[in-house]
Amino acid sequence: MQCPCCPGEHLQSRLTSAGVETDSCQRCGGVGLDKGEFFLFSKSPMVLRYYFERGLQHATPTTRHSPKSGQPMQEVPLAIDGVKIDYDPQTQGLWFDRAELDMLLKANLKLYGMWMDEQVSSTESKEQAQPQDFARLATGLTPLPNLAILSTTVFLGLFGLLILG
Repeated sequence: MQCPCCPGEHLQSRLTSAGVETDSCQRCGGVGLDKGEFFLFSKSPMVLRYYFERGLQHATPTTRHSPKSGQPMQEVPLAIDGVKIDYDPQTQGLWFDRAELDMLLKANLKLYGMWMDEQVSSTESKEQAQPQDFARLATGLTPLPNLAILSTTVFLGLFGLLILG
């Protein structure tokens, strides 16, 4: 896939520590997300979806082409002054310039509930990931509980009730 901003620059697939695959450009720091992935990076995905869908009503054509489909993208304004993200109507993927995501994260942390996360590719370890990497996105998902401990606790509780009864 080609970067929509840097002619001839190939995008690199990377995984965030939350397990979401992103496509990023080494030259400009831009990041592409597939359909729906943008909402995984918010504590309030419904609020973020509301502002995004509201922005879709005011989308305008752009000269950039989607890295996935090669089709022209649209600029979608969000509720932040000057933040317009590129949207591919065919694949419903999004492209963030480095400045766009920085402004989004800094300007409206409370509105969107977004924060940073390390991005790790399959070829680099977590320690080697650069802290200033642009695509350090976060997820509002909570980790699953340890099922072995939970099952043991329930079993012992039920056994204790059996003995007492």
